[in-house]
Amino acid sequence: MKKVILVLFAGIFLAIAGCQRDKASVEEDVTRNASLLKDEVLSQTNTVATLSNEVALQTIEPVVLTTNAVPSQGEGSSLPEITPIQDKPVEVPQKKTTPSPTVAKSPTVTKVGSYMKVGTDKSGQSLSPRRYIKISSWVFTQQGKTVDFYLYAVPFKSGKVQSSHLIGRVRGIEVINHQAQYTRYWNGITIHGNFLPKGNYNIYLTYVIKDSRGKVLKTESRYWGKSTSFYLKLE
Repeated sequence: MKKVILVLFAGIFLAIAGCQRDKASVEEDVTRNASLLKDEVLSQTNTVATLSNEVALQTIEPVVLTTNAVPSQGEGSSLPEITPIQDKPVEVPQKKTTPSPTVAKSPTVTKVGSYMKVGTDKSGQSLSPRRYIKISSWVFTQQGKTVDFYLYAVPFKSGKVQSSHLIGRVRGIEVINHQAQYTRYWNGITIHGNFLPKGNYNIYLTYVIKDSRGKVLKTESRYWGKSTSFYLKLE
């Protein structure tokens, strides 16, 4: 029985001793951790202080506006009035014009009659059945509306105007700007399809001027060159 009691007391003692040893170990750990935490905090505090000493903050000074830039608006002060701009017409100096002297108009000349041009308008030109020559005729009138043209080849200086020698004919040519025109290319053949004999020929024109109803107002005739000395040589 005594042995049992001794064993119990020994166990209780060992338990109490173990608890005290564990408590001392825990307190030692807490003390060591607190010391480490304190060192870490102190080290961070020193670093921040060093950085703040190395980089100095720059003081920003307020900008002071001069009185010329912004006028004060206290009591009794007012902004200067701006004079409104008025639109004024630009006066352009006018040039002095000198009146031009009056020019007397010449009286209007009424153009009437006729005109003919054959080839180069030179006498003695030659033509043949294979070589044409251009014959142009103009009639000028102030009242006529249409003109009939008749062209004849007249044997040189014979003065015989024959219907068998009619080489061009056109009726009802309209008058435009007081004139009518007829052009014919001739190679020695008549309007009937016959070739005239070789020789020299004068060119003779007869024209008939009519009004808008076809009434004949005037009939006139003329030679090319206004004489029988102008001729064409038919070869």
